[in-house]
Amino acid sequence: MPTAVSVTLPTFTVVAETGFTVTRLREFLTSSLSDSALQLYLDAAMDAIDDVLGPLTVHEHVHGIHGELLRLAAEADTITTVVEEGVTLAVDDYTLSDSGAILRRRHAGTHPRHGWGWRLDLTYFRKDDVAERIRAAVALVKLELGFQPGLVSQSIGTWSETYSATSMKPYAEQRAEILASLSDGGGLV
Repeated sequence: MPTAVSVTLPTFTVVAETGFTVTRLREFLTSSLSDSALQLYLDAAMDAIDDVLGPLTVHEHVHGIHGELLRLAAEADTITTVVEEGVTLAVDDYTLSDSGAILRRRHAGTHPRHGWGWRLDLTYFRKDDVAERIRAAVALVKLELGFQPGLVSQSIGTWSETYSATSMKPYAEQRAEILASLSDGGGLV
């Protein structure tokens, strides 16, 4: 039995969302599917997004650092641990730049030193644009629910609708565009 679907894509102004549930998904999507069925679609969308963006927790191993500045592989939201040549540094031993891209070794602190040691092991949470993640998740679930391969027309009573095969992009291309929009700064219609 087909499901009725109508969608409103989110336009977020506040990025401070912490979790996206089926209840929140239903604010942007109307479906006759059960919560547990929609949860499967949402989980699959979030897994696909994680595959593109990578894990939120980043582990970096850096060797041969010169000076007191270290450019991180990803912009950090918070630093979890910094281990310098086997010694776990205290939070007063380093400073994260406002951008989250640079870690500065402080001259004073619990373990004072001028410049970084030869070997570092870092663990941090990378910055994550939650609004973009949610936007893409809604778009992916919408695509999954609306995908009906081979459907060229449908009718109910006197109403009918015919679809042009050339007016729609293939499913794989649409999905790839949604996921690619995460790494190019967004911009879904």
